[in-house]
Amino acid sequence: MSGFLTSSARCGSFLTNSCSRCIQPRRSKKKWVTRESGALKSSPTQLALKQFDQQYRAQFKEDWPSMRLALLSLQKYGALLNNFSDDAGATQRLVDLGATDFVAPMSGKLNSFYAEKKFGGLARGSEPAKVKQDAQGSEYASDGSVDGSKPGSDDFRDPQEYDESNRMNLGGNTPEGSLNESDVSGDSKGGRVTGQEISGVAASWKDDYIVAPGYEAKLAYLIGREAEEYQPTDNLTDDAAVETIKIPLAVAGNVRCHVFPADRFDRFPPSRLDSIHGCLLYYTLDASSLLPVLALDIQPDDSVLDMCAAPGGKSLAMLNILENGGIVLNEPSTARKKRLESVLESYLPKDVINSGMLQVTSLEGEEWGPSAPDTFDKVLVDVPCTTDRLSARERDNNIFSVRRNQERWELPSLQEDLLCSALLSVKPGGDVFYSTCSFSSLQNDAVIQGALLTCREEYNMDVQVIDLSPLAASGSDVFKFSDTTRYGQLVVPEISRNFGPMYFARLRKVSRSPSQGNNQLNNGE
Repeated sequence: MSGFLTSSARCGSFLTNSCSRCIQPRRSKKKWVTRESGALKSSPTQLALKQFDQQYRAQFKEDWPSMRLALLSLQKYGALLNNFSDDAGATQRLVDLGATDFVAPMSGKLNSFYAEKKFGGLARGSEPAKVKQDAQGSEYASDGSVDGSKPGSDDFRDPQEYDESNRMNLGGNTPEGSLNESDVSGDSKGGRVTGQEISGVAASWKDDYIVAPGYEAKLAYLIGREAEEYQPTDNLTDDAAVETIKIPLAVAGNVRCHVFPADRFDRFPPSRLDSIHGCLLYYTLDASSLLPVLALDIQPDDSVLDMCAAPGGKSLAMLNILENGGIVLNEPSTARKKRLESVLESYLPKDVINSGMLQVTSLEGEEWGPSAPDTFDKVLVDVPCTTDRLSARERDNNIFSVRRNQERWELPSLQEDLLCSALLSVKPGGDVFYSTCSFSSLQNDAVIQGALLTCREEYNMDVQVIDLSPLAASGSDVFKFSDTTRYGQLVVPEISRNFGPMYFARLRKVSRSPSQGNNQLNNGE
């Protein structure tokens, strides 16, 4: 050391540039610190992908790498034809581009299935067949084929029997686990909680988000803070006794959406205006986002609530179906409401906008249940979610940015509140359609079960889950569906069928006790 100091003294000072040998270590150290700091400051897209890799690798196992590749690759779109435009040549122009309608063939397959194999004499409105979610239906052979025949491309299979080893989890090897005090104590790997330590759909709905790198330290704090104001729902177990029913499904014939074949990744040209009303001819969107509308079975005279309507693609599709009915398009966000109104002005004639058929509102979604109970025939609730494809690709306004951590952690609670509100606002006998554009089981099946338990316990409401597997099978040549869900269907991206993610489930409100339900609504609960 003395030799080094003597040498430095001969240079005069560490701050001079006369001796590179003396200042080189300092300069090198500064570079190292800069590189380390840059590594710690991950972008929101990088944070999203890290969490996706941790959570979805456990959820989808060997399928996740191909899904991840598709998620980051060129997305495919569909062109939803606008029935309010007057240009009859729009369809032919799309056909000339090589795009074909996927809705009509899907409807034909579905109708053929019911006519030839199932529900041959069961008309709309007949008593549905009731099945247990976890029980193997007697109508299906043990190998998944229909009527014991070998499965083919047109065979519609029952969802696989729910297997304990495939229980949705965050990566643990323990088949049945829930979060308890020991999971968040300082004894767990020095206070760090990983996906391997949290198995099952854990008692706290925030676990899905906090296990991402850098967020583990928040876990104990958030669990403790929320302990009194939030009572976690049960795990996805058979004790929930959720009833699933099989009913004949139908796809509206007046919805048309063109997609390119699997081997083509063309982009649709910008839509033109028609020559009479000045309306745009078609609306481009992820074609899988139409499945909630198609599966909701909207009738021409239905009253419909679209609780989270922006940007407007699903709303336009529902308007294409309605004739004598009415629709409320609700969007609480001011910016998104403006976008919704812009879409309506671009695609609808003024006489339709002013006809009273539709109403645009900006209530918070949670307010609809208390303010308009038992009002609508159908309710679509396309809830705010982590928008996984966007989060993996776009930095701007990314929900994985640090400033939006709290918002992201609270998503499942918000989603459950919105779904409960939707179930309260639909008429007994009416249907609610829940959808997200996320892979996450915590935002999908877990929200469904949590809402059903809440409605049963707090509002004495009986709700059934409608089996949508025939609808999924009828669209399997266009979309890839995951077999990891329990209550709904999940479209996952694949390179040749690069749509989604899109989760959707259809729920039927059977009954609600007027006395208990109204008391709780009046009390603001």
